[in-house]
Amino acid sequence: MKRLTYIILLFIAHSIILDAKLSDDYYLKLNKSFEIFGEVYRKLSENYVMELDPELLMQYGIQGMLEGLDPYTSFYTESETDDIDIITDGSYVGIGITISFIDSMLTVTGVREGYSGQKAGLRIGDRIYMADTATVLNQTSDVFRKYTKGKPGTYLDLKVLRDGLKDTLQFRIERQEIKVKNVSISTIISDSIGYIKVDRFSRFTDQEIRTALYELKQNKNLKALILDLRDNPGGLLEAAISTCEIFIPQNNVIVSTRGRNESELKTYKTIIQPVDTVIPVAVIINEGSASASEIVAGAIQDLDRGIVIGQRSFGKGLVQSVFNMPYNTALKITTSKYYIPSGRCIQKMSFERGNNKGLNLHYDSVYFTKNGRPVLESNGIIPDSIINAQEPNLFISDLIRKNIIFKFTNILSSNYKNMPDISHDKLLKSFRDYLSSINYNFQSEFETKLDSLSLIASKENINKKLKKDLLAITNKIKKDRKDIITENSAELIKILSKELLSRFVPEEKIFREKLNDDIFLKISINLLEKKNYNKILNIKNYTQN
Repeated sequence: MKRLTYIILLFIAHSIILDAKLSDDYYLKLNKSFEIFGEVYRKLSENYVMELDPELLMQYGIQGMLEGLDPYTSFYTESETDDIDIITDGSYVGIGITISFIDSMLTVTGVREGYSGQKAGLRIGDRIYMADTATVLNQTSDVFRKYTKGKPGTYLDLKVLRDGLKDTLQFRIERQEIKVKNVSISTIISDSIGYIKVDRFSRFTDQEIRTALYELKQNKNLKALILDLRDNPGGLLEAAISTCEIFIPQNNVIVSTRGRNESELKTYKTIIQPVDTVIPVAVIINEGSASASEIVAGAIQDLDRGIVIGQRSFGKGLVQSVFNMPYNTALKITTSKYYIPSGRCIQKMSFERGNNKGLNLHYDSVYFTKNGRPVLESNGIIPDSIINAQEPNLFISDLIRKNIIFKFTNILSSNYKNMPDISHDKLLKSFRDYLSSINYNFQSEFETKLDSLSLIASKENINKKLKKDLLAITNKIKKDRKDIITENSAELIKILSKELLSRFVPEEKIFREKLNDDIFLKISINLLEKKNYNKILNIKNYTQN
């Protein structure tokens, strides 16, 4: 182990020294730091009270180094490089399910249509009890991933717990290559307006958007297009640029990057022939739209190619480069900041640890779009039309936060093989009975504070009359309060029905149904009308295909 440690450290030091032009002072600091790090690593390995795993100790050291940098610079172990494959190629080997840690148990929260997990019969809400011969119920998703990975065509044996059933369910599921869709849905909505939902930017995103746009144009007399980038975390810079090339004329600057090294000083322009530079476009973003999503939205806004609608985006104006490391590991490093066509950077986070003050930005500059509209260098992309999404009330929020609706649906769905035809009254009654069985009691914010006040009054020397008055107020509120389930019946029926449907039908069908109630789409459709569109973009002519 001692020899291996020195070989690794010498290799890293040698590579850095050869590749970088360093000052003598910097070189001395670098050499000194490697020597200290290597000696600390060796002393810990040889003298710590318990035997340490050398690989794990090295990972701790790497994590410690990266902790003082920005949150996007990260190290990937051999078992984690699948994450990079998904970002770059949009594919991975697995069984086609998404899992989360709910109530300290590995729980299925998504099942991809057409893949082995769905074909075998796995459902949302199932809890993974065993993978092959190992108990994984209370393990992390990283532990479980080791079992889903492997060669396509091999099999994974699972034992699953399903609410409402006493016995475990057994599945033998084939591992296969999972192709992750970048465009999850494309359709026509409201009077020949196209809608394309883009979930991520990987190597083939532009191809999927081109195909979707072509099919929409073939099927209908397309008048306008909505590009939905909500909750799209981004991905590849190149994918964002190639997506812009679909809508923006040739030889337009999309983004430029500036970093520490001259190699990071780059300007990216549209090169290939676009598909459509005329059709009115509305891009929808929210606080979950980041990185590549912000490049696309920002370029379309700065070049006045379309309008941006929704909520302020995340604000990630940094570019990462992935470096292959020894033993199938990888290092993702923030190497530059990006600037959209108007010249602004939308990076919102500042990092003040160590020597990272160079990442701090000032947001006091006004820039201008192609048509002369003022835009701010700000924390993310500010939409041309801001929409404040309506938050669910405290009762509904409490049910969702505590996973009560999720658990109730797990139990109810276990009684059926296919989507049941349950009346709204019966569904509400079943839910009411479930809440009673788990002794669920919801208190409004006012009631909670009133209880706290009563508790304080009982502890302190408060006169009996005041205590009596507080008790009377509490009892009056409880007596006059309407039945909370009846009061929220319409919203509950909508949420419970969609949650139940998710156990039996593909995600795409559920998402299509949600489009009918989407306030963002309704506003987008209105703003794409000629008069509104012209006014926002400050243009005189508006041509529809």
